[in-house]
Amino acid sequence: MGHISKETNSWRNLKNGIESKLFEPIKIGAWNLRSRIAMAPLTRSFADDQTGVVGEDIVEYYRKRSADGVGLIISEGTVISPRGKGYPGIPGIYSDEQIKGWKKVTDAVHKEGGTMIAQIWHVGRLSHHELAGNLPPQAPSAIPAEGLVSRFRKPYDVPEEMTIEDINEVINQYAQAAKNAIAAGFDGVEIHGAHGYLIDQFNSDITNHRTDEYGVTLLKD
Repeated sequence: MGHISKETNSWRNLKNGIESKLFEPIKIGAWNLRSRIAMAPLTRSFADDQTGVVGEDIVEYYRKRSADGVGLIISEGTVISPRGKGYPGIPGIYSDEQIKGWKKVTDAVHKEGGTMIAQIWHVGRLSHHELAGNLPPQAPSAIPAEGLVSRFRKPYDVPEEMTIEDINEVINQYAQAAKNAIAAGFDGVEIHGAHGYLIDQFNSDITNHRTDEYGVTLLKD
């Protein structure tokens, strides 16, 4: 969504047309949204690739969307741990510096009257050891994805089948990431559980061949 001034003809035409209700405020739970427009999570890959910290370019990127009248912004997917990373330039929400970086973003969005929630994720087997501190990807079962890592253009690694201890650790990482997001000033948290990433991998018999309590059959029951 590009920058649209409220004084432009494009903005007035939208407000005067059939979509005009989109620009009316709405209350959803504890949120008083300035409009009914929500920005979906979009991977930008603008974060520092080594630290996962967002910079001033991301602050300005989200500030502009809020200034343009977006009522609710959902952040790009933000990883809960180094092993959750699947693409270059993906931000994290597990370190103090990452929290500080996101706090600048949420402060800018709030100053423009917007509301913002964090989308947190773990890509599971769709990671690569070179993106995750030379650690193998984690997955329900040791079944590699086919093809090449998106934007990295290298074959997927064979993932490490997660132990019960690993699963509990990741659950705790999700919980901590949610706490970190609130500390960073986000108004809420969305968990990315689709599109073939870690949570989704547990729900598919293609990627989950476990026979314990985290096997796909028992999870469906």
